Amino acid sequence: MSYTISAKASYSSQTHRQWSRAIQQETRQLLLAKRPVNLPKNLSKTDIYFKNMRGEIAVMTLSDYMACVLRLSVMPHGRVRQYDDVELLLAEGWVLR
Repeated sequence: MSYTISAKASYSSQTHRQWSRAIQQETRQLLLAKRPVNLPKNLSKTDIYFKNMRGEIAVMTLSDYMACVLRLSVMPHGRVRQYDDVELLLAEGWVLR
């Protein structure tokens, strides 16, 4: 199952529990950072891990990160969630693990 969260989607960005502003800012900075032109070969198989308040873990492939594609594969079944922008990803509760 796969779907995209867009700015047009309506949902509450407020939950009764939220991550600290520091971890949200760290996540925002990583996802908005300028990507290098090439990666060292030893990093080509690396994934970036995320977590949310529901206890779920998700991964973003390095190739998606380099292409500025905000696509998370939620473990363990690989359900794919894709976001139009970083703020939507954060509003859904995802931060760096």
